[in-house]
Amino acid sequence: METDEVGRLRHPLRSWALYGHERGADGRGARQHPLNLRRSVGLGAHDGRSPDYDDWSTPTEKGYRGLNGDIIVWNPILESSFELSSMGIRVDAVALKKQLKIRDCEDRLQLLFHKSLLEGKLPFSVCGGIGQSRLCMLFLHCAHIGEVQSSVWSEDMVEQCQINNITLK
Repeated sequence: METDEVGRLRHPLRSWALYGHERGADGRGARQHPLNLRRSVGLGAHDGRSPDYDDWSTPTEKGYRGLNGDIIVWNPILESSFELSSMGIRVDAVALKKQLKIRDCEDRLQLLFHKSLLEGKLPFSVCGGIGQSRLCMLFLHCAHIGEVQSSVWSEDMVEQCQINNITLK
């Protein structure tokens, strides 16, 4: 892994390449770095990724899969890798059908978004951005997103947070 004089990565990392020799405890291929940064490209279907959002199945060069690029950091509070951004090419009709089949979710093909995409009524899209709440979690050393943003949480989630001394907003 080549870095410049202040520890920034010179080249994006392929998370598939990290699986074999720099695998994090959570299996996402991120581990501590001098600046705790991983920019991963070609992530494939990591962490139960939704089949109808990111394109994680399209083959790319050198046998990698996926058209997504994420910024992943090590989160010392959670003791795992932590995705701060999701950027990349979203599914097209081919990737959508393939990924829904892989995840055994082909019943979703009847939903409006899915039907519209399959019928060519939606444009191809590239999306992404920084997760502001996740960034706040990291800077404020929070263990749950509910510590930095308001939302509605299930009773089970509220109870688990109380057990772990986490105050939800």
